[in-house]
Amino acid sequence: MRFAAILFLISPLLFPKLTVGQNHPQGYFIAPLENKLLLAGNFAEIRSNHFHGGLDLRTEGREGKRVLAAAEGYVSRIKISASGYGKCLYITHPNGYTTVYGHLKILSGDIRKYCLKEQHRREKYEVDLIIDPGVLKVNQGDLVALSGNTGGSQAPHLHFEIRDGSSCPLNPLNFGFNIVDGIYPRYKKLVIYPMDDSSYVNGVSKPKKLATYRNGRKTTISSSVKILAKGNIGFGISFFDQMMGSGNIIDPYIVELLKDSTIIYQHKLDKFCFHETRYLNSHIDYHEKIKNGLKIHQCFVDPNNKLGIYSNMVNNGIVNFSKPGGQKFTYKITDHEGNTSVFNFEVFYDSTRTKFYNKTVKVDTAITTKPFAYNKRNMFKADDITVDMPANILYHNIDFEYKSTPKIETAYARTHHLHSKSIPLHSYFKLHIKTDVPDSLKSKACIVKLGYKDAPRYEGGSMMGNYISTNIRYFGKYTVMVDTVAPSIRALNIYPNKNLKNQRTVTFKIYDGLAGIRTYKATIDGKWFLMEYDAKYHRLTGYLNKALVAGKHDIKLYVVDKRGNRNEYNTQFFR
Repeated sequence: MRFAAILFLISPLLFPKLTVGQNHPQGYFIAPLENKLLLAGNFAEIRSNHFHGGLDLRTEGREGKRVLAAAEGYVSRIKISASGYGKCLYITHPNGYTTVYGHLKILSGDIRKYCLKEQHRREKYEVDLIIDPGVLKVNQGDLVALSGNTGGSQAPHLHFEIRDGSSCPLNPLNFGFNIVDGIYPRYKKLVIYPMDDSSYVNGVSKPKKLATYRNGRKTTISSSVKILAKGNIGFGISFFDQMMGSGNIIDPYIVELLKDSTIIYQHKLDKFCFHETRYLNSHIDYHEKIKNGLKIHQCFVDPNNKLGIYSNMVNNGIVNFSKPGGQKFTYKITDHEGNTSVFNFEVFYDSTRTKFYNKTVKVDTAITTKPFAYNKRNMFKADDITVDMPANILYHNIDFEYKSTPKIETAYARTHHLHSKSIPLHSYFKLHIKTDVPDSLKSKACIVKLGYKDAPRYEGGSMMGNYISTNIRYFGKYTVMVDTVAPSIRALNIYPNKNLKNQRTVTFKIYDGLAGIRTYKATIDGKWFLMEYDAKYHRLTGYLNKALVAGKHDIKLYVVDKRGNRNEYNTQFFR
């Protein structure tokens, strides 16, 4: 199959602003920041393997902005993590909604005291605390935290969500927050997909390719470009939006595809639930996302795509071209302030070709193939590998491809090539690999996924006889390695016998090159010492207690990776 694509930018066009939004309480929630609301990220934007669960609110590039309770309620959950949302606060409200505040720098007042008490009681930095209603009550506008950059955040901002009673994220912009935006969404690419072996576009069905025809402020295709199609065809669109006062790229709210003035596809970003968010990988053109970084919304629905964002679907968005003449199409894209942009194009039935004009593809005789049905359990076995895939992991049927190649240096098994990394999977399946790792190293053995230049990524695993097994959820290249190297520890602002009288923190960098950090523990004079772990910077930070008595103190830190390799740091300091 081949993609035909049109690249263009458009202006505010002919269509008046629409009234958008849902029937949610207006004015019940106040903004969680005191400054003007500017978005760094929008609701349900496409992220890696998931939709974005809320709004990313700009904090002027700084940490320490006051974060306010959006309404009265009680703190129902505190989750502290080295990744993800970092320091995160959940407030449940009398109307049944819960607001979420992520990437925080520090919790405030009694909330912070409660969290610190639990961390010390459990002797853990990372905690997930579920809190009874009467313990930490808040009023609307109360200071609950300061904004930060913790967890997976790549720059200072506040992540803000509103969830319903089932903990499903809702679009916060439906609740009446004052967002001013007069910028219209802009199109980038139109993609046309032959959907099966008897369909093609401009005479080609395979391989899939993108072709850019035009660039400019146009809403129709140049008359010199004619798109010819035959068979079942799907369409995809790439676009972006911005809002006034913010340079960040955000995703619009509603996407519609019309054929001859009738809607055949619509998605609207009002709500999703976490159990369905990974279906995002079926919604987008996953191949183009991982290969070229292109974010293309496929405006047709795979058989096993269970996202709830679609409506007004005709034949799952797929159009058949089997009669002479042209069919007119219109894309309408609307942001949450009602700014609508349109794009008109026409596709003609191709009655001139009876054969496909595909390039000759070299056949790799080492590849074994087997049909896999998306709605059935699929198993594949070879001499030294077993793939066991439960039903409904695939989004559509595939012809599974497998081959093996000799083991690379440092590996203890052949390299197993499982289908194509450009095909997404919804959840995990079991992989068993035969290995020649010696008995003395079996506790250190692990399955790894080989990436660029065969760089290994740890996938875990447990040994049974000469086989190692683990759960994976990506196709690609896999083998077996051993990890016998202990994590590294580097002291950043402490050295033996240093006087820390005027120093507030103790910091370390910890790192493990393969398996990754499993746990760490620090003590001062034998007592547990709270150290905050920022996984993206591999950094541990501990805040010295002002009450620490003057004199000599012992500090110890040990770090263990996921294969049980351990390292320690011990020294003394003065206070």
